[in-house]
This record gives sequence, C-alpha cells and structure tokens, in this order.
Amino acid sequence: MSNDAVDKFRKKSRDIEYPKLTPYRYKQRLEREKDFKVWTEYYLKDLFTTEGNFYGWADFHFTSFKKIQTAIEQGGNFAFALPRGSGKTSLCKAGILWSLFSGKRRYCLLVGATLIKAKKQLHDLKTIIRFNDKLYQDYPEICGPIRALEGSAKKTETQTAYLEPTNICFTKERLQLPNTDVRFKNNKNINGVAKGSILEVIGITGDIRGCINVLPDGTQIRPDLALVDDFQTRESANSLAQTKTRLKIITEDIAGSSGANNNFAILVPCTVMYRGDGADKILDKKEYPDFRGERMGVLNKLPKNKSLWNEYNEQRILGIEKEDNGKLANKFYKENQKKLERGVKATWEGRKGNCISAIQASMNLYYKFGEDGFMSEYMNSPSEINIGEFEVTEDILKTKLNNIPKRVLPENAHFLTGGIDINPSSGLHWVITAFENNGTAYIVDYGKYPNGREVLYDSKTSQETEEQAVYNGLFELMEGLKEIEYIRGKDIIRPQLISIDVGGGIGDTVFNFIRGYKSSIPLIASRGNANSLYRLPSKKASVGRPLDNCDIRKWKQGKVLVHNTDVWRKRMKQALLLVPRSPNSISLFGDKFSEVEYLASHLCAEKLIDYAQTDKGEFYKWSMQPSLKNDLQDALVMCLANVRALGLQGGGGLKGNVDNNTKQVRTKPKKRNRVSYVNI
Repeated sequence: MSNDAVDKFRKKSRDIEYPKLTPYRYKQRLEREKDFKVWTEYYLKDLFTTEGNFYGWADFHFTSFKKIQTAIEQGGNFAFALPRGSGKTSLCKAGILWSLFSGKRRYCLLVGATLIKAKKQLHDLKTIIRFNDKLYQDYPEICGPIRALEGSAKKTETQTAYLEPTNICFTKERLQLPNTDVRFKNNKNINGVAKGSILEVIGITGDIRGCINVLPDGTQIRPDLALVDDFQTRESANSLAQTKTRLKIITEDIAGSSGANNNFAILVPCTVMYRGDGADKILDKKEYPDFRGERMGVLNKLPKNKSLWNEYNEQRILGIEKEDNGKLANKFYKENQKKLERGVKATWEGRKGNCISAIQASMNLYYKFGEDGFMSEYMNSPSEINIGEFEVTEDILKTKLNNIPKRVLPENAHFLTGGIDINPSSGLHWVITAFENNGTAYIVDYGKYPNGREVLYDSKTSQETEEQAVYNGLFELMEGLKEIEYIRGKDIIRPQLISIDVGGGIGDTVFNFIRGYKSSIPLIASRGNANSLYRLPSKKASVGRPLDNCDIRKWKQGKVLVHNTDVWRKRMKQALLLVPRSPNSISLFGDKFSEVEYLASHLCAEKLIDYAQTDKGEFYKWSMQPSLKNDLQDALVMCLANVRALGLQGGGGLKGNVDNNTKQVRTKPKKRNRVSYVNI
C-alpha cells in the first residue's frame, strides 16, 4: 500500500459522520428555541427530577425562566436566590446550553466560587452534551462529534466530520463546540449557528481580565454571557473584605470582560448565608439595581401561630421516636390545618413529599434546621448577621467548663500530650491536654514558669544570658512537670509527648536541652509556620509520612514537629465553640471559671478577622486583642499537632520510639487500624 493510500485510510478512520436531520425535526427544534422554558422541559427535564419524580414548577421557577431568557436575549444582568434544592444551578446550566445551542450567545464564562467548583460544573455540562439522547437527535452537528470523542481530549486533535476538521476543544477548563454545519437528509447544509462557540470556566479569584478567543474562521470574540454560580463560600460570606472584593470582581472585572459589547449578560444564582453578605447585597435592588435581584423562599412568610406549630412539632418528634413515618404529625396537621396555615402560602405546591401540604413540608424544614438555618437556606432572608464564626470570648468559655477536676482524665482519654511556648520576656507557658479517640479534647492542666508576673529574662536586670535563662527555665519546668501525677481511673498517667517551641531565635538552646535532658517523658522540638509558608518537606528531610497539616522533619540540630499554625488555630477556635465533651470539642477543666481565667484570656487573645478559600489556597488574617497575650493558645495548638504525631485519627507520623536526644526514629509496622498508646 502506498504512502498516499495509507494517509487516506488514516484520515478516513478518523472521520465521523453525524446523523442528518429532516426539515420537520429542524423546524420543531427552531420552534422550541423560541421559549427557554419549553426548550428546557423538552430536553433537560431530568435535571429537575428527584429520584425520578418531577414535582412541577414553583412560582419562582416561572419568574426565573422569564428573567433568564430576557437577560440572554436582550442583555443585562439577573441575580436570584432560590430555596435550597430548588434547582437554581440546574436552571443556569439549562440557560447556558440553550443560549449556545440556539446561537443566542457565542462565548460563555462560567465563574465559580473556586476553580474546582467551576470545573465540576463544566464536567456536568459536557456529560449532558455527550449522553442526552434528545439533544443528540435534534442537534447532531454538536452532540455527534462530541459523543464520538468518547471523553478523550486527545481525539480532538485529529477528528474530522465529513472530512472537515471539527476543531473541538475538550479540556477541564474549556469546551469549544465543533465547527460543523446542520446537515439534512436531502443533502442540503445550513451553517451551524453554534459553530466554534466557547464555554470557559474560571474561579472568581482567578484572572478574569483579557478573555479573548479567535475562532477557526479568524473571528475574534469576547465573552457575551457570564454565569457566576454561588460566588461566595461560607468563609468569604463572613468576611467584609472578601465580600467587597468578590462584588467588585462581578461588577467590574466580569462586567468589563465583554469589551464594548453592550448586549453582555450576567446571571448570578446565589444563596444568602448572612445578612450583609455578598448575595444579600447584590440582591438588593437599591444597592445594585442593574442586577434586578429576586429573593425567593418556600413560604411567603413565617406563620404567626407559633404555639400551635410548636405543638405540631412535639407530635412530629414523638412520631420520629416511634418511627411512624409521619402518621402522628399528619394526624395533628389534618385536625388543625386551617389554623396552622392561616395567612401562609407555599411557593411550590408540588414540593410536599409525604406531607399533607407544601406548607407542612416547609415547616418540617424549619424545625429540622432551626430558624436561622431555615431563614438562610430556604427563605434567603437570614435573621441575624454572623458576627464571627470563629470568635471565642470569655463569656463563651465560661460555658465550656467540663466539671472534671484538674489533672483528672476521662476514662476514654487515651492520649495525654503537652506543649511549651517560649517567650523569654514573659516566661514558659505550658498546657497539658488529654484526647479521646474521636478527637474530643480536655485541657487538664496549664501554667507558666516562673509563676505570677515574674519574667524569665530581662535584658536590664537578669544576671544570665537569654540562652541560659531559657535552658535553666526549661530544666526547672520539666523537673516540676515530670513529678505531676495525672489520674485516669485508678491509674497514674504521664504525658506521652511534650513539644517545645523552637521559634524566635532560641532554637539551638531548645535542641541542646532536648538532647541533654534525661526524662521518661519524650520531648520533641516544635515549629509553627503560617499557612502561606507551610510546605511539606522533601522525602529526604521527612520522617514518616505527612500528617494532617503537620509533619516530622529532620533539621541539622534534630527532629522537629512542624505544623500549620493558621489551620490549627482555626480548628482550635471551632473546637472551643462546640458543646463540651462532644466529638472534636475542646473543654476546660473544673467548675470554677476563676481557675482557668488566665488560660481563657490567652485563648481569646487572637481573632480571625478574615478567612477565604481562593484558587491560590486558603487566606488567613488574625488580629491580636489589645493588652492580651496568646502564649497558652500557642501551647494548646502544639498539643493538637502532637496528638496527630501520636497517631490520633489515623494520622500516621511517629509510630515508634524516639529517644530523648531525638537522633533516631524506630518505626513499627501498623498492625491494626485502631488508636492505642504509642510511645514517642
């Protein structure tokens, strides 16, 4: 076979032929394209079903269909918030496909709260185009070549249709529709209105400016439609700075990406998490009139007859305990339906499940999620502003006493670890914490050396150097700590690991102390790095496998347990806000706040004032409260990292013995996936 013949054979093997349309089918397709709702119901109804059931459209669906179609056909913006589970994202997916397939839009930007979320949306859209049979039957020039790729982006490089290149782009961040025509069974062709149309994804904090693409025919196009899907995370919604930044990106960067196109459209489906967050602002028609915000809930308002509804809820809970599948609740509801429903209207009558009415189903959600959760997730009208998801105050800590005596461990606390934070101008602050296997933590002891207001080192009055003061202070402190008896049941327990801070220029002194001090309590150096600086070490420098936001690594002076201070401080704040003794909580010993008041002042010293998840990673901003210190907080954070090294929650790390001079780790093989005592 000649080279020309081989080349011809290869080209033919890469060529595809998609189905041809009849004039009648093409006419029906054009007719459906006139109405976004009709088009969606015919081609994409499955997106709005639950377990195969379609519950009809709510009032807010009709409003959304109309406003999305107006924005796509005429330009302009539309921001809307629907109740949780109402299909707002599905509506926008349908809007994107309708606009591209009908040729109403040529270049769509899909902007997510993060790039990962945006990629997931693009993956879903590509799946619909590949496997939706109705779209394939009526839009074969689009779906045929994409279906023939079989999910492989490599095939786009050589694919042809009727011996013409399709020029598809099929990556994780970009989809360019095939450069194909509509073909009829009478062998006539019509220019495809979606030829080369583009769908591109990006995270809202990514580089949105400069989105320009050139089509195969040389035409240069800019975005003419943007879908900004749930643009805020819970953390960014709770940050004034991040809220301001994200709104500015929408109203300036995204709005400006179209260049001189006055027909540009932006769709913003969103969820209001807190009063005053980004969604709450962009839905405000006075503050952002160009976005024509619509805020829709499952009810027109909350019922006024709260006492009767509370009686209903008592029957509902009783029925849950008896596993009666809602019989008691429905019986009470039928008997009191008129009184319960007085003045209240449900916006989605079809969404009632096993309940008698949609109002009853909505109020079940009210009692399930609480008023704050219901008003946020299902009414898009949060009752209160969130003043700080991670803020710990002394008033809060007064409720976190666990009534367990000082230096006493609960029966299930199998880990005991300590942290020593060094601040020469103040002293050595230390915390001892016990942990259960489920991560529940109990602060059992804390203190400072030297006691009271006495400082460890004063450059003006001390008779020894700073290094000598630190070394001698550590010696005296450890001599005292190793004599303390911690009690669990009838047993005397000693800490399994104490870590000592090596930051602040006193690292060599700490390493010398660890190497020279002989104790039955294992010691290890500890170093905290901010999230922006925390990186996993090389395999050569690493000891064991990486842990949860911490790791053991080799330094020249010895081994160090390095942890991500931002992540662990945030987790510590969250844990202190949980109910004492609940899983992953942190509680304080005793029943008198006066015994832990000094500790509490340190735990309240720092406030997380800004936190966001971006495409470049997590962003943290902390603020120190005036006149407060955080040394005991840092010591507690060390305890949280220590227990991961001890193996809590399958954390790996030091599964063996570390001698006191930290020169060697002898690792034991993991026999069973359980938590037990581990000596370090």
